[in-house]
Amino acid sequence: MPDANAGTPSVSALSGSLIAGLVLGGAAAIAAVAVAGPVAPAHHPSFVAGEMSLLGLGKALESRFVWTLMLVAGLAFAGLETLRHRVQPELHKVLWPALMPAVYWLTNRVIAPPAPVAEAMGDTIWLFVSAGLIALTAASALLARQTDAAWVRDARWGLLVPVLATVSGIAVLTGLGRLDLDLFAVLSGWSVWHLAWFPVLLTALCLFSFTLPQTARGTRLARLTLAAQLGLAAGFLCLLLPPAEVDGALLRQGGLSGPALPILLALLSVGAAVGILRGFRTPDRPTLSPWAVAGALIALKLGDGGAIAYAMDNPLDLYHHGEWLIPWDQFWRHGVIPYVDSAPSHGLINLAVGAVAALVGDGTMVGLQQGQLLVRGACLTVASLVLGRLLGGPAALLALVLLPFSGRTPILLLVASAFGWFIARTETRHPVAWLCAALAVCIALVGLAPGQGAIASVALLPVIVLMLWRAWQGQRRPLIVAMAVAITVFALVGVLGLFGHGPGPVLRAQIRFILENRALYEAVHGLPWTASFTRDMPLGPVAWEVLRALWIPVAAGLLGALVLAATRREMRGAWIFMGVAVLIYLLGTIGHTLGRIDLGGPSRTGAQTVFALAILLPMVVALRAPRHLLPALWLALVPIGLLSPAFRAVLDPQALAHLHQSRDREDAARQWIDGAAEGIPALGTGLMSPSLIVLVKPVHDLVDSVLADDETYLDLTERNANYFYLRRPVPVESGAVATMATRGMQTRSIARLRADPPPLVLVDAGYTSGQPFPPPLRTPLLYRTLMDELAAGRYEVWTDGTLTALFAPGRAPSPTLPVAEGIARLDGIWGRPKLDRLPTAWGASADTIADDLEPLAATISLNDGRSVAVALERPGAIDFLGLTLSCMGEADPATITWAAGKQTPSFIFSPSTGLALLPLDIWPSQALAPAARTARFALSLPPACSVSDGAAWSRKVP
Repeated sequence: MPDANAGTPSVSALSGSLIAGLVLGGAAAIAAVAVAGPVAPAHHPSFVAGEMSLLGLGKALESRFVWTLMLVAGLAFAGLETLRHRVQPELHKVLWPALMPAVYWLTNRVIAPPAPVAEAMGDTIWLFVSAGLIALTAASALLARQTDAAWVRDARWGLLVPVLATVSGIAVLTGLGRLDLDLFAVLSGWSVWHLAWFPVLLTALCLFSFTLPQTARGTRLARLTLAAQLGLAAGFLCLLLPPAEVDGALLRQGGLSGPALPILLALLSVGAAVGILRGFRTPDRPTLSPWAVAGALIALKLGDGGAIAYAMDNPLDLYHHGEWLIPWDQFWRHGVIPYVDSAPSHGLINLAVGAVAALVGDGTMVGLQQGQLLVRGACLTVASLVLGRLLGGPAALLALVLLPFSGRTPILLLVASAFGWFIARTETRHPVAWLCAALAVCIALVGLAPGQGAIASVALLPVIVLMLWRAWQGQRRPLIVAMAVAITVFALVGVLGLFGHGPGPVLRAQIRFILENRALYEAVHGLPWTASFTRDMPLGPVAWEVLRALWIPVAAGLLGALVLAATRREMRGAWIFMGVAVLIYLLGTIGHTLGRIDLGGPSRTGAQTVFALAILLPMVVALRAPRHLLPALWLALVPIGLLSPAFRAVLDPQALAHLHQSRDREDAARQWIDGAAEGIPALGTGLMSPSLIVLVKPVHDLVDSVLADDETYLDLTERNANYFYLRRPVPVESGAVATMATRGMQTRSIARLRADPPPLVLVDAGYTSGQPFPPPLRTPLLYRTLMDELAAGRYEVWTDGTLTALFAPGRAPSPTLPVAEGIARLDGIWGRPKLDRLPTAWGASADTIADDLEPLAATISLNDGRSVAVALERPGAIDFLGLTLSCMGEADPATITWAAGKQTPSFIFSPSTGLALLPLDIWPSQALAPAARTARFALSLPPACSVSDGAAWSRKVP
């Protein structure tokens, strides 16, 4: 049927055909180059030499590439436009989805690191996928021979069937191999071509279905879609870690304690298959089950073992990895109550991972990755089920495939699921049940992740208020009963909490944790956005910042849409509440998002962007105008494709094709190690880096040699995973003291240390001196308490040359250092001569931090900016020296030096107009200096600065 608007084709139609032609031309050109033989040297008409002469190469490949690209692209564009004009006017509506793999590949290449030619050519598989889908679109249009209302829908399903069939093959082979290692040995011998027959067969049947009438075509496509997705149920088996190959033998990883987990996942796969079959309710219309979406995503995103290429999954990072290792172990083994006795960095989700790992494994380090994998798979499954019903299976699959998996993705998926589940059900006939479920989910979210969970709960408040009103209008009595029950439960929890029982103490402590840390978050964990402009970014700094901050236009667009809806009196419908919830969430997380503008990588702004574009925006669009879902996901495709390499989350088609063969092998970096044989049973048995033994063994041997089984130690090295490996309880509120910046956490920890002093305080294990914020700067009250204990003779300094510790008298394994030598040792570990702008930053906040200081009655003498003399009315120690400076413009660094016992500490800082607070006591030699009435400081100020006044303070230590 001719196109009525053929004389004026739309931009979408023309650009779709043109880009499709270029994709076909690019694929043909790459294929032409790939099949070319050796390149003949360039022809030399005389005895001349150039670069090509030295390389012995020619330009034949370049010429072949360009000519093939131009000819195929031009002819393909003409052919597609002819097909659209004469046969299928809606052809471009199917071409655009077919182009998505090529666009994803192209955007991935923008900031991709350099790679060998063979590797770069291998990545072009996505281009060939798009080329195949374009050819399939054209073939289905030709076979249909007529335009009908359902052709676009059916043609899109025709594109999805071979994709689903391919992923099904991957999921089945990979899942079955993980379930049984003997079967893995057989299946891993199958080549990539063994995966091809199933999608090829279904593709041929799909094409044949387009020769049928519309009704019969729909029925055939529905059956083919069901067949293509049924194998995706095996994707749940990919939640088992890949096996390890050691000396030719295949070994199960993850520290599994028995066959319970494989059996459970096998039952889950069977249940998912049943769910897929039950979802086949319209035999004449294709559907994609949310269970199939979950299985596909687990295979695609977690099938390689799910390890994230960041610190939290790296056992060598004893700090970040320890954040996930120790919370459950501390609770289960030592009775440490979360938030009451300790502060899990990311919330109770830290305990959830450890609990799952301990439940299915042997409770050792090697089982943590299995626990992480299961928790991530559970969150991905919940999101798939919710978004599959809200967006539809294909859109949910695309959205979640686009979303890179980073450390905080699981909790973000739960937040999105809460939004999608509750807001999409605002028209329910049972608002009281809705409110009860929402209350339970909000409490769970806050418990799992206090920051994001609390903001998500606040974002749901407008919907909760609406449902309260509806319940009051229609279910008043059940609402009153439910509220009475809720109030009774909360009152009971509160009363029990007064006696230290039930969840009451945990809830109170969690609220206290949020309130204490929120005020300090920006100063302690932040970085200025502008700092990244001076870095060597993958793109130009401005373009990079615009790219990773694209969540801001999403928030601005939502705000504008809601304002327009209000002015047009369209404030009704679930999409309004979804838009409000998403907007509140985005605005509420600004502090968290901008709190960490890392100098490289996508940072939290990039994570917020991909979450907003891939998940939040499509949810709003689905409730407002479902027909615009595909354009919304197209909008997300390009920036997410650009950011994916920064997340190290690019879908590698070659790796996916060989996923059923994936295994971990021993190499120089990772070896099969028995932790018990190394004297560290908590490591477990599995593949790990020998460097981990080097890091942990010295500390393990020292602690076990001097402490009884019921004793513990205080670790100041920030390597909190040591507590897990040593099986010792954490004596303070956090295993990494860097996360105890608040006064409250330090004060409570000091009280615990005074009540039960640890006989050993580990100061350094060979890597502490490089920390930018050692205890004197991050936890000064705890540090000063330890220095006071050292000065009182309750600790002595000991070192073996690598390890440095404070020991209770008589507990050290060898002689301790003389006092002066011990102080010098501590100065070398903790002293920080470069303070940059820290003194002036503290000076600008003098009105808020003054409560932490005690003014000293003193006479300050200034000697033209060359020295400062302090005369105290009574003997004492000067912890802070304040200088009132006046500077003209940007000044050069200033230096201050003084004598503290036998040491000569010094600071280099950047002066500016205002008060500069110099923390003298962060040098242990100054903190341990005896009380005196006078002190003299040599001051070197740049010519642009002068000092007009001074003051002295001591630090208030609880």
